[in-house]
Parts: sequence; C-alpha cells; structure tokens
Amino acid sequence: YAFAIGAACFPECHPEAPDLQHDIEFLKSKVAAGASFLITNVFFDNEAYFRYVEEARAARISAVCGNEPIVVVGSTGDPITPYAWAQALASELSSGVLLTRLGDGHTAYGASSCIRTYVDQYLIDLTVPPVGIRCPSN
Repeated sequence: YAFAIGAACFPECHPEAPDLQHDIEFLKSKVAAGASFLITNVFFDNEAYFRYVEEARAARISAVCGNEPIVVVGSTGDPITPYAWAQALASELSSGVLLTRLGDGHTAYGASSCIRTYVDQYLIDLTVPPVGIRCPSN
C-alpha cells in the first residue's frame, strides 16, 4: 500500500469549534498540510454527517468522502445506539456495508470475535466484509 496521512473530522462539529464554518476551514488546513483521507469520530445524527459532507465538498475538500466502502457495525440489542440506526446509516451511504452483531449490549467489537475479525480485516487489509454477515456474541 502507498503511504498516506489521515486526519480526523467531526460531522457534528468539533466541541472547540465556534461553528461548522470554522470547523470546515480547519479541515481545509489539514488537507492542505497533507491529509489524503479523513475519518470521522462517532456521530449520532446521520443528517449532520450528510450536511457535513455537502459543506466539505462545497469548500472543495474531496478527501472527506469518496466511493470507498464504509463498514457500519451494529448490535441487534444495543440500548444506546439502536440497530435501526445502523441499518439506516448503511442504507443511506452509497457504499455502506452493514456488519451485524447478534446480541444485547452497547458496542460490538469487544463482544464478538467474529466482528473483531471482520473489522480488523477491513482496517488492516481493506478487505470489505461480504454483505449480510451476522455475527454471534461471544
């Protein structure tokens, strides 16, 4: 793989930014400094994400969102971030792939070796999980 530099971005606006426009301007400086891709922190409002992408594209920041597959992980019994949200986000993304953990509790990575395997393969080797994977909890 080619060497690349990534940077963080914040769809719901960084807590220290006075507003979205200042956040976008700071994002531009990250890309100008060499970031070739951007990764978001966790966000809970899908509309905020899509608004953020629109603002970034309007500011000519192309690194914020491409056509690369985006893996969305959800747990069927998550009381904090309902599974329906994960389903909705994966379907709203043009390249979203939903990875499902069957079971109760918040977060999936630590609760399923199956989820860990697919997420690690995606993050380390860029291997996208097949559509429809449903992993049991440990």
